[in-house]
Amino acid sequence: MILFKERIPGILTALTALAAPVAGQAGQDVFQDVIDVRVVNLEVVVTGKDDERVTGLAPEDFVVTVDGQAVPIEYFSEIRTGEARTYDSGNVGAPSPARIEGTSYLVFVDEVFPLGRDRDRALDHVIEGLPALGPGDQMAVVAFDGKKLEMLANWTRSSDALRRVLEDAKERMAHGLEEMALAAARAGMPWRAAAHARRERIERVTLAATATLRSFANPPGRKVMLVLSGGWPVGYTDTFAVSPTLASLPDSLGYRDLYRPLSDTANRLGFTLYTMDMKIFNFSAGVSAEHRTSGEARAAFERSFLRDEAENTILLRLAGETGGLAFLNQKGGDAFSAMVADTRSYYSLGFTPAWKGDDRRHTVAVSVRRVGLRARARRSFSDLSRQTEVTMMVESALIFDAAPAPGSLVVRVSETAERSLRRALVPFEIEIPLDPLTFLPSSGSWQTELELRVAAEDGQGHRNEISVVPVVLAFPQRPPAGRHAVYETAVHLRNRKHVLVVSLFDPISGQLWWTRLDVVP
Repeated sequence: MILFKERIPGILTALTALAAPVAGQAGQDVFQDVIDVRVVNLEVVVTGKDDERVTGLAPEDFVVTVDGQAVPIEYFSEIRTGEARTYDSGNVGAPSPARIEGTSYLVFVDEVFPLGRDRDRALDHVIEGLPALGPGDQMAVVAFDGKKLEMLANWTRSSDALRRVLEDAKERMAHGLEEMALAAARAGMPWRAAAHARRERIERVTLAATATLRSFANPPGRKVMLVLSGGWPVGYTDTFAVSPTLASLPDSLGYRDLYRPLSDTANRLGFTLYTMDMKIFNFSAGVSAEHRTSGEARAAFERSFLRDEAENTILLRLAGETGGLAFLNQKGGDAFSAMVADTRSYYSLGFTPAWKGDDRRHTVAVSVRRVGLRARARRSFSDLSRQTEVTMMVESALIFDAAPAPGSLVVRVSETAERSLRRALVPFEIEIPLDPLTFLPSSGSWQTELELRVAAEDGQGHRNEISVVPVVLAFPQRPPAGRHAVYETAVHLRNRKHVLVVSLFDPISGQLWWTRLDVVP
């Protein structure tokens, strides 16, 4: 849960060795929309009545609709066991020679809710499935302990390196016993307080998983995220007081505001979610039939059954929204291998929508014309703005220090200007090189507009909401070569050490400058 949401203040001062900037607004004649043609790719699994895979279909066998309107399929290929065959639009029945189609597997390990034994068993499943990876596949591994996201492995194709990373991950602390103790403490709370307490912890995990997707947004090939979950509903007492039936569980569990951002982010970035329940045993599996019929034990069994079903329903829906599968209650040790097999054979359908860059969410549906066949694919995509994409890059630099190579940005932090018991106002200045910028004539001056973003995280894993602040530079004449501008501003921070990422983005050139630094108010 984000515990502070201070906005970065607007522009305070801009000074240069050349001249003071003149007042004025950046007119709309200065900035033009950037044309960026992008294709939406849908990975589609087609099955028959006995859930067997159906191969050999052609583009005309599919119907794709966006917001209820049919769209033409512009790109089509069938991938079988990791090899792709494209089709000539003039001769649909003639496939081209096969090529290797790799998959990028992003593994997210929840360390907040599972017991250590369950987490380790799930990691063993992944280790056992590593030989199933294809020659074009790669994997990254991220873990979240409730406070800090940690990248255990960046993208790599080395099975040996991944095996070492996953074995080492079993030495990390899992906090399931702590969660059980908190659950026991919540048993004595009013049900609303208990529900809120559990919801807060789950919100932190789902936000971490969402941030992980944004930080690994653009790997090559097909994009898949495996979520190793320790159980993610909200407060059970709240849930079943409001919704005693399983039919309405997902929405009563807060799916729309708590879980849907994760599936929406996966869809907007083109990731397929595969979810795995890390629990080996649960209460409902370990109670005898005779015991279930006795008073209090029967009530406990029913609550446990609903709890398990709630967790399963959430995992099923997260996967289903993105075209993936859920592996529940760790059925056997081949869940990871089954996921790899499921992602290596599919149809790839592409179309080009009318992009507006407005961050709007669009529903998408895929159907098969042939009777008796079913299609599984993601159900939405988002029209990402360039602002949102850059914000994701900055967030990545904050969380993992793994953003694309930065341009140098000089940032100088000054002494704390104001301090209260909990917060401090920390001034800083940014040295802006003018040579790479494009200045255009507007309203009697030479202007350009940049975007400032400041991301902050403290030692407890609390992050601010990243704001986009316009920085307008205006001069009476075009700046000569070799000059810099100095931009001064300040940010409110809690009275503890923070990591800051300060970035400037030039929408005209598409260049991003950023730096990462530690700040102690």
